Amino acid sequence: MTLLTLREATPATSGRKASTLAHLQRAGFDVPDGFVIPLSEYRRHHTAEPRPLHRPDAALQAAIEVHLSRLLGGADEGFVAVRSSSTTEDGSHSSGAGQHDTILAVRGTHAVAAAVARCWASLRSPRAMAYRDHQPTPASGPPAMAVLVQRFIDADVSGVVFTHHPRVIEATHGLGDPLVSGAITPDSWTLDDTGITSRRAGTIRSRLDRCGDTLRLTPLPAAQRPCLDDVTVRELDRLGADITTVLRYPADIEWAISRGRIHTLQARPITAHLTGPERHADRPCSLGSPTAGVPASPGSATGPTRVLTGPRDFHRMQPGDIIVCHTSDPAWTPLFAHAAGIITEAGGTLSHAAIVARELR
Repeated sequence: MTLLTLREATPATSGRKASTLAHLQRAGFDVPDGFVIPLSEYRRHHTAEPRPLHRPDAALQAAIEVHLSRLLGGADEGFVAVRSSSTTEDGSHSSGAGQHDTILAVRGTHAVAAAVARCWASLRSPRAMAYRDHQPTPASGPPAMAVLVQRFIDADVSGVVFTHHPRVIEATHGLGDPLVSGAITPDSWTLDDTGITSRRAGTIRSRLDRCGDTLRLTPLPAAQRPCLDDVTVRELDRLGADITTVLRYPADIEWAISRGRIHTLQARPITAHLTGPERHADRPCSLGSPTAGVPASPGSATGPTRVLTGPRDFHRMQPGDIIVCHTSDPAWTPLFAHAAGIITEAGGTLSHAAIVARELR
């Protein structure tokens, strides 16, 4: 049974997410160390006799235990993050942002094996299949899933750097899942070569942290906002520029700061720009009162509005509707290709749903 250290990962063995992080780690960037359950293990488990959720078999669990012990100094001595690295994500035209599962703060061999099964199963989730169905270029073969197991970072602040004009940094206190899932409106900074050109305060009322073996949302005192000072914003901008130079393409970079250190958690090609076509800009606005917001996928659209409160309302949506909702996480992906537009109360321009919406516009 051969698993790979993160440093050994390649696109052919481990998918693009893991192999890109391996490239950055070899280049000297601070990437949390880990190991990879390669694509070959997914294929072996999914062509053999069926198992419940295709849970890793005894041989793979034994290999996981050995690699966990090497990574952490004991299989039960620390926490890891278990991340998907499929053949269908982090491409130059299709990010797959948020379409597969990531499981945070996992401890112990059995819990890691269960998380691997979840990652594998997410390749066939309704949102992932709907996303693949709307890609302009069909995959060259059946999709497969490698799984990346990394040291878990107890983040003080997390966020995303977008390195293409306009350069944008979004951040939140604690772990970054509320930001990338679109659950909160993060603090945001826009930069150019002269420095910071604009700042926008988010609506961050709580933070997600690990508390023992669980993740917990806790209220955030107003005095703790904003979450980054200008020095750190500029440092993150430099990190984005350095990663762009190494990868040789503009990147969408997820990061976390813990005890003053910036860790790079993911770097994928930018698949769609933040700016978009200004269609119908000459049409007069017929609204009774002006409305304002931040465009995550710019453009113009008309259609009947449909207020949806969550997945249980999805059946009410009709093609051409403009969806109005509190927030749209990746579970909403099946609706994106059929909606004329989406208006959310919360969310940033670099959330997973926003990235996918820009790809599909």
